[in-house]
Amino acid sequence: MKKRRVISSEMRPFVMPVIGITVAFFALASLLVIFSRKHYYSILEEEAAVYAKSGARNIENMLQLKNILESPDEDQKAELEKAADLNHLLSRMVTDEGNYVYIVLDEAILGSGPAAGISDIAGINELEEAEAAGIHSGNTEIDGIRYGKAMVPIDGGFGEDSFLVVLRPAAEADRRIFRSSAIGILILVSLYGALIALMDFTLNRNRHLMMLAYYDHLTGLFNSYYLKVMLTKDLKLYRWNRKALMLIGISNLKSINLLYGYDSGDDALRQLARRLQTLAGQDNMLFRFTEDRFVLYTRNCHRENHLKMLVESVEAAFREPMDFKGQKKQLLPKIGIVEIDGDYETADRLLKDATISLDNVDLNTGKSHMYFSKAMAEKLHREDIIEKEISLCLDNGTDAIYLNFQPQLHLATGRVVGFEALARMKSLELGNVSPAEFIDVAERKQLIIPLGNLVLKKACSFLSVLEKNGLSDLRVAVNVSGIQLIHEDFGSSVMEAVVDSGIRSENLELEITESVLLDNFTAVNKSLKDFQENGIRIALDDFGTGYSSFLRLNELNVNYLKLDRYFVGMVATSDRNDYITSDIISMAHKFDLEVIAEGVETVLQRDFLMENGCDIMQGYLFSKPLSEKDALELVRDGNTVTA
Repeated sequence: MKKRRVISSEMRPFVMPVIGITVAFFALASLLVIFSRKHYYSILEEEAAVYAKSGARNIENMLQLKNILESPDEDQKAELEKAADLNHLLSRMVTDEGNYVYIVLDEAILGSGPAAGISDIAGINELEEAEAAGIHSGNTEIDGIRYGKAMVPIDGGFGEDSFLVVLRPAAEADRRIFRSSAIGILILVSLYGALIALMDFTLNRNRHLMMLAYYDHLTGLFNSYYLKVMLTKDLKLYRWNRKALMLIGISNLKSINLLYGYDSGDDALRQLARRLQTLAGQDNMLFRFTEDRFVLYTRNCHRENHLKMLVESVEAAFREPMDFKGQKKQLLPKIGIVEIDGDYETADRLLKDATISLDNVDLNTGKSHMYFSKAMAEKLHREDIIEKEISLCLDNGTDAIYLNFQPQLHLATGRVVGFEALARMKSLELGNVSPAEFIDVAERKQLIIPLGNLVLKKACSFLSVLEKNGLSDLRVAVNVSGIQLIHEDFGSSVMEAVVDSGIRSENLELEITESVLLDNFTAVNKSLKDFQENGIRIALDDFGTGYSSFLRLNELNVNYLKLDRYFVGMVATSDRNDYITSDIISMAHKFDLEVIAEGVETVLQRDFLMENGCDIMQGYLFSKPLSEKDALELVRDGNTVTA
């Protein structure tokens, strides 16, 4: 996993500040030493100058005093000469504070110390400066030792070129320079360390924030946020490069969490992440996208079959079962693939298309991956339009959803005994939409309950019209989905529709498919019993194509059995098929059920059904589904019709 690239990008803003602070540290330290040297050497020179002035004045005063007190007494005269003796005066000055003192007389020097000759302590320019200004100060180095130096002209009997020169050792100044520089550098080091520590703290904090922002805490992979950041950049910089994105879903993770616990599910995700991470590299990057989905993004699809081989490698990572508390179980992949071209400008659209392709994977086909196509997006757009128009119809009462009614004919009497209400949809944008399509959309978008209620109310309204036209013996059958039937408010919704429309409850028939009985037989059968007790009749639709058996049929609370069009269509094709159809009719009668055959399209089928005692038929042989107006016209003047 190439975390370094992301982390280094976070460190990059700190590189120049660190270099700058380091350079500034050394510059300040150097300036501190230079300043300390200049400051304390200046003090040394000032001290030497003060000492030299004082010494020169003492010598001058002593010489003047000698001249004034010139005595004939030989002893006093000797004392005065001794006091004014230059060597004596110099020796007294040298004993004080370790200074070296010299008297320069023309080209000669008087005194003892490190200076071997006049050139060590005085140059012509310095002497001229001292003569002109009254003093010259500076520093010099003799035998590798630095001294503060000051020279002052002496008046009083030595001639014009006599000077007092003081050399003051720099040892104390050097100690002061060292102490002040050390203290200053220590302060700078402390500040430098504090700044570096602050920057390190900031970097670690940024790294922690970056980990929270860019990485998934469970798997350690890049997360969806970084995926979007990176895709946004790549789609701009490498727009025309051949790239691909795979959205990898785990279709059975939810069941694993429920069966073995979320900790086991998390372990499975970590194991799968490690397997998939082996596919990452210079051109491929792996991300944790959502709870049960990963993304594998490849920047290079130029090699032939590269993407195909990558898909196979992803599928192979799922094949090895994982251990769940001692149980071996295989994760099931669903992979949506998008081949990226120059049309993609945003990460959001790319991820949306990948999700569309994943949602189109049907594991029942044995294929776990699907490449995105524009047809998928068009289908999704179409479903979105259908959903919106159904919702609009439910909320505002538009005519997008309406009913057609297919007559049901009693075979023995030729009378129309009822209608099956069939929901239809006419979209403003799409035109006519098949029931299979819009009902499927309604079920997936959680609209089937209100849609079913709308259909029920419209059917009851038609029944009310029939009864007002003196046709109170006709029934209207309404198809009911399994979702409606098990909904806790469905019973009250049905009775509310009956009461509000003022119809006779025995004229309402509910059609259920046998598939709804599979998992909820007891609860569903009880609901059917409740409906029957309220006078509502029940028909079992599509009998023979699902899970029903005659043994279970004996227990079921139904009034009609609808013979599926499959068996009607097989009539007269073989003796075996005829036997099956006739036996279904016969057995239903033994359970006191009436049989309704649907999909009757030929006279041969009708005659066979009549010969075998089928009670009621519906189909195009007699009538296609009719509008409410046409259905009413059909039965208004009498409901006996010859098919």
